[in-house]
Amino acid sequence: PLYDSFGTIDTVRHLYTPRKDQWYDLTPEVTYINLDSITTGELKTAFEHGKDKKALVLDLRNYPRNIRDTDLSGFLYPKKKKFVKVLFPLSSTPSYGDPDGKAPLRFILDPFKTGKK
Repeated sequence: PLYDSFGTIDTVRHLYTPRKDQWYDLTPEVTYINLDSITTGELKTAFEHGKDKKALVLDLRNYPRNIRDTDLSGFLYPKKKKFVKVLFPLSSTPSYGDPDGKAPLRFILDPFKTGKK
């Protein structure tokens, strides 16, 4: 249907003003976590709150400023595991990639593995 107006000013303002909460329930079964400026303590509280929910929405549109990658992965992966695959070029055929390549500085830290233990 065609509308004569966009509605009241409050309705329009609500559409363009995002919530500033660090985390909240979208529905009774889904918790939303905004990683923009959340702290480690708030992240722990949010994961504790959402642990019995059906889903957690992690908003990655903003670069997290107050948490490290290990803070987040500690909640997502209880055991250390490979969480990303990177294609490394093959020297014999540069147009092909090896998804199980080794990180150049893996003897210091494997950047493709994360988790608590």
